Amino acid sequence: MLRKLKRWLFYRALRKDTPQPPPRGAASLDSARKVGIAFDASEPGNYVAVNHYALKLREQGKKVELLGYYSHRHIDGIPVFPYFNRKELNWYGKPKSNTVEHFMNNDYDILINAYTEECLPLEYVSTCSKSKMRVGLYDDEKLHCSDVLIKPHDHPTIDQLIQDIDRYLQMIKINEN
Repeated sequence: MLRKLKRWLFYRALRKDTPQPPPRGAASLDSARKVGIAFDASEPGNYVAVNHYALKLREQGKKVELLGYYSHRHIDGIPVFPYFNRKELNWYGKPKSNTVEHFMNNDYDILINAYTEECLPLEYVSTCSKSKMRVGLYDDEKLHCSDVLIKPHDHPTIDQLIQDIDRYLQMIKINEN
């Protein structure tokens, strides 16, 4: 019962915080200068996959910023990327940190939602983001989070999702006349 109430309040706050979605548009990976990657950092292997892709994008001359989310209250060590955790959520799951605000207010050409399981805090970040185009895993109940939806294998790993996102972003060509 409490879980349903939290979800209801979360989605109500999400609708309230995004009454008029920012203007979106298409962006190609070739023309993108700024890329944001939001990912679930709770699994240690996820950072490795995301960082590998971020390095690839940086080699192509793109500015890349990461935002990781830890579902734990306490984190061992200090991550080398901006992050937030469960401690920085209000009681029904809405993020409330300066790190998240900074990330959401950046005008990324492309925001990549690199998570394969439902993650409400990252869903909030993506929905409220001022990014030109948001790309993520297909889920017919999460159409508000992404503009381009990738439907990969039945149970994709983060590596497979990133490969599929990259492949489809490479296909997008924008005529800038």
